[in-house]
Amino acid sequence: PFLTINGYSVTNFLTRFNLDLGGFIPTVRFSFIAVESVFISNNYPKDGDIVSLYMRAPGDYYKPIRMDFNILDVVSEVSSTYSETGSDPDGKGINLRFTIVAECRIPGLYTERIKSFANMNSHDALLEISQDLNLGFSTNEGSPDDKMTWLCPNYSYYDLIREITLSAYKDDESSFFDCWIDPYYNLNFINMGSQFEFDRDPKWQARIVPGYTSAGVKV
Repeated sequence: PFLTINGYSVTNFLTRFNLDLGGFIPTVRFSFIAVESVFISNNYPKDGDIVSLYMRAPGDYYKPIRMDFNILDVVSEVSSTYSETGSDPDGKGINLRFTIVAECRIPGLYTERIKSFANMNSHDALLEISQDLNLGFSTNEGSPDDKMTWLCPNYSYYDLIREITLSAYKDDESSFFDCWIDPYYNLNFINMGSQFEFDRDPKWQARIVPGYTSAGVKV
């Protein structure tokens, strides 16, 4: 991963990196050592600052990921001048260890709104919300049977998306829905029940993807 904070690259100083795509919105958590005092003096994150991420997979199997994240938390060790377990023994802001937690930046996602979506099913309501948020939209279900007027009574779109997903309905047999934002800025509205309707024998295929091992050896 290539990571920058206010234009300062921490890529070469990373000690840990985790991009979590398992929740509603992508989050990133990483640790690094600030080997230069310029990070403390000029680039230390302030309220509203972002982390920029770029990742490219080997070959053409996956699209590159380019995302911006709002910084939620910054944790640093104290200088060892003040603590036996700290870092930066000289107190100059060099070799301090930092851990940063950040969430995908979606402008307007948490803004409270008063709006109605009249005579729409859940698919159409979420499609309009995705357009308001400048997100793409991806789904495997275009005709849920839940047409109504969806109300946003001073909710954020974050809360409304989750409420619509919980209330989405197609039938009583095998339909249940989930919704999330992927690393390519698409709002995904997926009928999970259809994933379990496959009743034939699955076919397995192994494929070796060119890349590097954890030891840096090319395969």
